[in-house]
Amino acid sequence: MRSFFSTPPKSRQRGTVSIEMLMALFPLLLTFFGVLQLSLFQLAHLVVQHAAFRAARAAVVVLDDDPKYYDGAPAGDLTAGTAETDSGFLAKTREAANDLANRYRSLTGDEKSSGGARLQEIRAAAYHPLAVLAPPPSGYLRKATDLKTELGGTTWARMVLGAQVYNKGAAVVTLHLPGDDVALQKVSQPRQFIEVRVSYLLRCGVPLVSALMCRSGASILAARMGLSFDEETKEISQRLRAAQSPLLRDTLLATGGRFIMLGASATLPAQGASYHKGGP
Repeated sequence: MRSFFSTPPKSRQRGTVSIEMLMALFPLLLTFFGVLQLSLFQLAHLVVQHAAFRAARAAVVVLDDDPKYYDGAPAGDLTAGTAETDSGFLAKTREAANDLANRYRSLTGDEKSSGGARLQEIRAAAYHPLAVLAPPPSGYLRKATDLKTELGGTTWARMVLGAQVYNKGAAVVTLHLPGDDVALQKVSQPRQFIEVRVSYLLRCGVPLVSALMCRSGASILAARMGLSFDEETKEISQRLRAAQSPLLRDTLLATGGRFIMLGASATLPAQGASYHKGGP
């Protein structure tokens, strides 16, 4: 009869070694993925900061630019005019889409307008660099997280979808007086310092740690309906209210992904051009 203190069989030894290896491997993988996700956050924050500076440089020119380039919108007015120049069928299609968007805004309690011609130009300056942060096409409707989606190459499809789809639902560009949280609708004083704030909803894709570091789209939607008591989630929901397209925003959140909100700001003085006011 085998003694109780005798050497266990080789099969039991192999099982013990496997369990010990798994116990040591899991914390190692968690640490590796955590460092990877934090590095991606830092890289994305640099892009968002660059987008804020681009938007601020565009704003100080666009705010006082000649109204003829902005559908007649008065200088400093961020709500008037439209940047669209389509005609015929495209114009009617865009008008129907805008009408649908406005109806959706009325249901969700979001901003009544997506912004005028001048704000559209300022947004465009921020959208260009932010396009590189958008998920690849395969990641738009994918609930699970994986490294292939997170580290997918920056293709033309990714850039185009980022600029034309993802940014309109996940990026928020607002203008403020320095230190004031109320978004400006009009800038009336020439050569006034303007603070441009860019908020970006970054989709998390690193396995394991994304559940610890990021909020689910469902929880952000719940916060919009007053069903969440998490302060960070409520803040994300509040900042997303000024997204250009609330319909795209809620569609992206409903896909079941996980997200984190990044923000940056830049402050510059408006140029205060006077040529359209009869000045020299």
